[in-house]
Amino acid sequence: ALRRLRGAMAQVAQQDYAVAIVDDGRADEIGALARDLARCRDALAQGEASAQMALFKARAFSGSSAAMMLVDRDLTIVEYNAALADIFRDNLAALRSRWPDFDPEALCGETIDRFLGDPPPPRALRSDPANLPHSADISVGSARLQLNIAAICDDDGQYIGASLQWQDVRQARADASILDAIRQNQSMVEFDTRFRITALNETFTRFFGWGDEAIGQSLEELFGASEDTRIQMQRLTEGRKVTRKIERRSKSGGRVWVELSMTPIMDRHGALDRVIEVGTDVTRIERARLDAEAERARNAAAQDLVVAELRRGLAALAEGDLTAVLETPFSAELDQLRLDYNAAREKLTGAIALLITAADKIGAGATAIAQASDNLARRTETQAATLEQTAAALDEITTSVRATAGG
Repeated sequence: ALRRLRGAMAQVAQQDYAVAIVDDGRADEIGALARDLARCRDALAQGEASAQMALFKARAFSGSSAAMMLVDRDLTIVEYNAALADIFRDNLAALRSRWPDFDPEALCGETIDRFLGDPPPPRALRSDPANLPHSADISVGSARLQLNIAAICDDDGQYIGASLQWQDVRQARADASILDAIRQNQSMVEFDTRFRITALNETFTRFFGWGDEAIGQSLEELFGASEDTRIQMQRLTEGRKVTRKIERRSKSGGRVWVELSMTPIMDRHGALDRVIEVGTDVTRIERARLDAEAERARNAAAQDLVVAELRRGLAALAEGDLTAVLETPFSAELDQLRLDYNAAREKLTGAIALLITAADKIGAGATAIAQASDNLARRTETQAATLEQTAAALDEITTSVRATAGG
């Protein structure tokens, strides 16, 4: 019996806590020793299990991606992990702007008073587990940290300290604000691998009129099938993002234009898991663009009419046709050109008529002058002949007088 007892003790000493103690039922001293050995074995086994669990928890604590800190019941820092040290280092400049001596590598032994406000709450209040769990926001410079404190109790339920979980919430809150703004102003809808709607937001309902009744319907059932839609779905299935502007019909049949960004979410094997669609309503912009294009087309047609009519009228004038009137009205802003042309044509016609009348008068005057000149010439010739005859007669008289005087 003693040999068995010594063998069992040796196995326990070698941390074999599964060894059987066979003599613990005896009523003598060997039985008492066996029972003591059994209790020792069980205590050692429990201690080793506790040590293993403590090691497991310590490894989990130190290797956790969650930023953690442990404090005792006086809120003195006992331990903190690498993830928390990383947060402190990332925000070191902001933290030192308030606490110049802040050292993220040497916080153990300090209290967490500095993080709980200025001044911090009374110690009795801070150390009372009845006030836990507790959450606090820490804003220092550009740093935005969130602190969640939970009580730690021993196996007997006695308060022995607290765990503090830290989060750097600056980017997360900025992202949340951006996402909230997106939800408020852009439609968001989620499709499964068969492009059936699994979720949508209120903005999607506002854009298209479809609410929860659209859940379970496919993209093509909701907005119609087309070759283009099938091509885009194939691209998404292959993991390629789709960005485009598209016209869709709302539930009431109205035309809605949206700028879409469809992002495929792939699983770890590279297969499509789901699709997230974000859309911006550009209906007003698109309608304004279409209206502007229609207005430009109308203006171009009006200008073409003006050019054609003016060309026709000017060509007629160039050929001497003063009867070409522009009768087809132009657009309101260009019709004055037509009126001005017609007025100019009418004035030109009147001016030419006056010129013709004046020319006729000049022609008649010239004819009269020519006739008077002819008459004057004939009278002049007659008078010249008479003078010639008179001169001849005078010569004869002179000759006779001279003869008489000489004789």
